Amino acid sequence: MSGGNLSLQQGPWTVRLSTTLLRFRHNLPIAEISDNLRQLAPLFPAASSAADRLDVAGAHSRFHSLGVVYDDGPLQFQAMLSRATHSTAAFQNWQAGYLQVGYRHGSVTPFFGYSWIRSNRRTLDTGLPSGISPALDQLNAGVANVLADSHSAQQTSTLGLRWDLASQFALKLQYDMIRGKPDSVFPYRNESQAWNGRTRVLSAVLDFIF
Repeated sequence: MSGGNLSLQQGPWTVRLSTTLLRFRHNLPIAEISDNLRQLAPLFPAASSAADRLDVAGAHSRFHSLGVVYDDGPLQFQAMLSRATHSTAAFQNWQAGYLQVGYRHGSVTPFFGYSWIRSNRRTLDTGLPSGISPALDQLNAGVANVLADSHSAQQTSTLGLRWDLASQFALKLQYDMIRGKPDSVFPYRNESQAWNGRTRVLSAVLDFIF
């Protein structure tokens, strides 16, 4: 992994630009799918190319982000845009962003935030015909599941309150309302068939310095 960042500060404004390059050494645990595709290459040449596109070892991902922070007096403002691109077909490219505004009143700071993430669906031609063999249909379905496993399409609205109890202690309460589609599964693991893409999260955090 390699990367860098650039930060510019002027008065209450701070602008940050960062980029990261990540290279993978290992493949995903989908060897059964890739091996079966390569075994079928003599009959269906496109299957070998599809298997190569699903390889993660040797592939790279690029992450870019641009953020702005304003902090002056009682008003606090943060915004960021991010983008990721992947050379492997196993991961979907995505774009994301967030906005957060807070207003400090004494030791209390209420804040509101909004964030979102969207990924671009991928298609991959395996060259395997559909409907003539259950085994081929199952293999095509397995490839489709790999492509869909990194899909994201959701937005989150946040309401929160920070209370500075003392110079070294702060209590933060936050309520997140996540709204997405049932196929937005990448941010979660072990989702069930009943997953509808929506959830609510209530959190309480005590920050302290010692």
